[in-house]
Formats: sequence, C-alpha cells, structure tokens
Amino acid sequence: MRQRPHRRRRAPRPALNASNRRCDPVRDPRVILGLLSPVTIPITYARYTAVALLAALDSIFGALKAYIAGTFEPRVFFSGLLTNMTLAGGLTYFGDKLGVDLSIAAIVAFGVRIFNNLGAIRRHYL
Repeated sequence: MRQRPHRRRRAPRPALNASNRRCDPVRDPRVILGLLSPVTIPITYARYTAVALLAALDSIFGALKAYIAGTFEPRVFFSGLLTNMTLAGGLTYFGDKLGVDLSIAAIVAFGVRIFNNLGAIRRHYL
C-alpha cells in the first residue's frame, strides 16, 4: 500500500477586521448588479474581450494556486493580471493588423496554464 506524504500545517490566518476586510462576492450587491445589467460588447471587440477574459482566468487560477500553497502576493497577482491581459490583447491586435490569427496562440497558452493550475489545485485537495 502506498503511503501519502506528510503535509505541513499552515500558520493560522489573521482575523478580519474593518481595516483588512475582504470583499465577499456572494453577498456584494455590486456583483449581483453587474450580473443583472444588460451589458453588450460590440462584435469588433469580442475577440479582444475573449482573450482578455481568458488571461484574467489564468491569473485568477494562478492566484488561487498560490493562495493554497501559501505564497500569494497581491502585487504579483495584480501585475500579472494586467500584464497577461495586455499581452493577450496586444497579440490579438497585432495579429489582426498582420492578417494572422495570433489570438489562437494566446488561447492555447492561457488554456494550458489554466489546466495546469486547476490540476495543481485538484492534487492539493486529493
């Protein structure tokens, strides 16, 4: 029978107070208002929005993986989020100007990273 490796216990997190309160997306009325608002994206920006959202998902799942590992840094998360979204949008824009579909490269790259992060998160909870 194969033995599981011993996992280290993490230090307890500090209690939340008024100065370090986190946003609860389930109870936040702004999130619900945003979901119910009839926002439409013009078709000319649809590809840019799609790759930017994929890049954002990559950053979010990477942040979740880092949070579980105990190495999450907000500055790294936000800089990675902006950089990934800018890079994905830039690749799509220059691909459109050159007549080459470079958005597929961004979709594949971010898709692979998302699945790697999800795999690491899944392995953590197994």
